[in-house]
Parts: sequence; structure tokens; C-alpha cells
Amino acid sequence: MKAISLGGHSLMALGCVVIFLFFFIFGIPTPIGSLTPILTAGIIFFSLFNYKKYFSLFPREFFYLFLFLLFDLLVCLVIPVILDTFDFFIIKTKINFIISMFAVYILAKYFSENSNFSIKDFFNLLLSVFALQTIIMVVMLVDSNVSQTITSFTRSTDQGMRILESYAGARGLGVADSSVFGLAIVMGLFLFLTFFCYKNKFINFNYFILLLCLGSVASISAGRTAVIGLICGFLYLFINFKNIRAFYTLITISFLLFSTLYFLLGVDRQLIENQTLGYFYSYSMEPILNYMNQGELSSTSTDALHAMYFPLTEQQFLIGDGRYMDGQSYYMKTDAGYMRFALFYGVVFSSILYFYFVYFLMRVSLLDKKYFWLLIFFIIMSFIFHYKGETVLFAVSYGKLLFLIVFYIYLKLMYLARRG
Repeated sequence: MKAISLGGHSLMALGCVVIFLFFFIFGIPTPIGSLTPILTAGIIFFSLFNYKKYFSLFPREFFYLFLFLLFDLLVCLVIPVILDTFDFFIIKTKINFIISMFAVYILAKYFSENSNFSIKDFFNLLLSVFALQTIIMVVMLVDSNVSQTITSFTRSTDQGMRILESYAGARGLGVADSSVFGLAIVMGLFLFLTFFCYKNKFINFNYFILLLCLGSVASISAGRTAVIGLICGFLYLFINFKNIRAFYTLITISFLLFSTLYFLLGVDRQLIENQTLGYFYSYSMEPILNYMNQGELSSTSTDALHAMYFPLTEQQFLIGDGRYMDGQSYYMKTDAGYMRFALFYGVVFSSILYFYFVYFLMRVSLLDKKYFWLLIFFIIMSFIFHYKGETVLFAVSYGKLLFLIVFYIYLKLMYLARRG
């Protein structure tokens, strides 16, 4: 990978920034709790030393976004009281999201106003974070000793260990606070970002293919939901199909994809001696094998997900039930994103939240047509992910990555405009 500079700092300084962003986005569970709150608090504390730089020109659109998030938090406090449920389990994540977005703004401001740090450098920095997680996950997938060493520290919770045991070590890999859905949607967003960076010539073809191949394996290990990022990446390239370079790329990727599928369909699962790789094969290929054998592109997880969507009552449609948890389980046994929000504070307010999310990203997308399709696909992916689990203005790690990019684009364009 071609080295990038960070305001003239050394490669070691760049490595420190990559590692910092890695833990800020993904987090790391430890026996004493996650490292992420410490990093978030450190970022906010850092900004207080130069208050004027970070807050004297606070963008109006950002002010309205935070105001809306605070309004959303207020609704989450009021509805359980009105409905006499006093279920405030959702509050912790809502507060975490708001504070995290505040830290994301500070990071975006720092990067955007560094004159020696280009837009290309910024996106390469994010891909370095993706590459680091990808390498960790692939190594853990093929080497059980490495996997056990890392997971003994990062997956010490009952949920983490249960995932590892249930999936024969093929899932729950990587270094992150979330071991399944949360990690999968972040990896899916990174996969899409790889296509964007290649299309805009931030990375070369060889690095693009390497990231795409290894990143796809790592992302699918986190969850098949990450494939959405891959599909949206193909669509993004197709929409921007304007030259021979794009044609060559699409042909190459299509050839690699079909060649890989042809090879995998010919693999005999019983001959895979490595238990982890054997399970990974069965897990990743389940929808395709079901289509070949039964004519349906389905899986056990999609079947379970469809069952989590059911008709709502009039009250649930209007203001919800004010319930988020039922003991140790989600209320009404559903973890589907649209249903979770609807059951808690109704379809009406959920729609307001979705509308504002779209409105904010569209406002940023109209600043420069070069980023229009990037942000449109951010919206599309977020709503598709939300069908599986709570994502829109809720998933913290996903929100950190998405809004770090969105805030950076907005602030960088404003910074360049001020400099003429």
C-alpha cells in the first residue's frame, strides 16, 4: 500500500492514528469494560484545549442534527412515562450515540482543517483501518491458535463465548465491541467504501482487489449482512460506468466472482478437515446452496427475520408501546430494526427520525456532485441494514464511521471554500 502523509508527520505517527481510529470505530471489549468510552472522552477533552477552533464556527446543519438527537432522547424519556412502562433500556444507547457523534465531529474537524492532509489521505486512512481489521479476522479464521489467544481477551463475555461456540469459531472474530450484526454492518460499509476509493483513484487496482477479496471473507465471517456493501459497491461502479477503466474493473470483478462461486460449488463439505473453515463454508454458502437445491435464495437467519415482522395495533402505529426490553429479551421477541422502533415509539415518530436522517445526508450530498452517489448509497445501505437490526441514528460503531465521512466531507468543502 502506498504510504500517505499526515501533515508531514512520520509513518509511526500515521500508524498511531490508524490504531486510534481502529479502536474508536470498532472498540475493544476488555474484562473491565470497553475501551471506546475512554477514547471518546479523550477526544472531547482534547477539544476543550482549543475551544475556538472546534466550536467557534459550529455549522448550523450540525447544530440542528444534535438538536434533533436531543429531541429524540427526550421522546425516549417521555413515552415510557406516559405509557406507564418506565422502560428506559434504550436510553443508554441513545446517549452513547449522541456523545459519540460529538467526538466524531471533533475528529472530522481536525482532519478537515489540516492543510497537509488531503481528501485522498483521509479515505486511505479509513481503508487502513479496514485493512487492519481484515487481516486480524482472516488470520483468526485460518489459525485457531491465534483466534483462541485473541478471543480469550476480547470475547470474555457470555455472549461472545456463546457465539464462538455456536459457530465453531467461524464467527465472533476480529477485535470489536460487537461480534455479529454491529460488526457486520460496519464491515459492509467499509466494503462499499473500497469501491468508492477505487473509482475516485484514491487506491490502485491491485490494492483494490486485495482489499475486496480479503475484506469480503472477513466481512462475511462477521455476518452475511455485510454482502449488502459488496452489492452496493457493484451498483456504484455500474452507475459511474464512464470509461474503459470502469469496464475493465467490472469485467475483472465479475470474472473473479463467478470463478470463486464455481469453485466453491464444487467443494465437498465433508472433505474440509478444518472445523472452523468447514463451518465458514456452510454458513457463507447457505443461501446459494439453498437456491441450487430448493430454488429459494434463503437462509435460517432470513427465515427467522421475516417472522419478526408482524401487524401492529393502532396504538403501536401511533405512539408505540413504550417497551424496548422484556426481561433479558427484546420486547415481543423481535430484533428487527423497523419493528424495534415502531414498538417503542410508534411508526409516526420513527418516520420522522428516518426522514431527518435522509434530509441531513441529502443536504450534504448537494454540496458537491462528486459525493452525491456516495451519500445516496449511504442512505440505501442504512435502510437495508435497518431491516435486519437497529441501524439508522442508533448503531454506534456504524454511526461513527458513516458520520465521520459525512462530517468530514461537509467540513472539508467548507474549509476549501473559505480558502478560495
